[in-house]
Amino acid sequence: MRTKTTVTIFVFACILLGLVWLMQTNAPESSSAPSRLLPVEIDTVTRLRFACASFEAECERNAGGDWGIVKPFKSRANAAAIDRILRTLGDLQRMETITAGQRHGRGLTLDDYGVDKKPRMQITLGSSRTNITIMIGRDALDDGDYARFTSEDDVLTTTSGLLAVLP
Repeated sequence: MRTKTTVTIFVFACILLGLVWLMQTNAPESSSAPSRLLPVEIDTVTRLRFACASFEAECERNAGGDWGIVKPFKSRANAAAIDRILRTLGDLQRMETITAGQRHGRGLTLDDYGVDKKPRMQITLGSSRTNITIMIGRDALDDGDYARFTSEDDVLTTTSGLLAVLP
């Protein structure tokens, strides 16, 4: 090979390596493992309320640890079914957070995610210390669901599977 060809190949290789290095340093860091969606320990929950367009139910745990339905009628509740729902809620992962600024930048509203006035499901978890209400909205693009806590303005993407265990 001639010296000119060798130098040209060397310069192109250096430029290519420089571009790869720049792309890697400017790339957003991949997020760590997803965090839990709910900020409450599931074992401390004593009230559970579900509400959607056509259905509303509320369950409470009594002092003996047994679950009962208090709304729409009073009855004993299936403790295994409620435990399965609570375990599923506890296993939900927060995959992505869409802030109000990001939402406005995309020209979207809370209603576009289905977490404004008419969510698919509204779930309230209560304990002696706190009440948390989360709205489950439309299906997310990555096989999950959009969700939002009523006390926050951020829209969350969470793992799916919750609606399958709900009444």
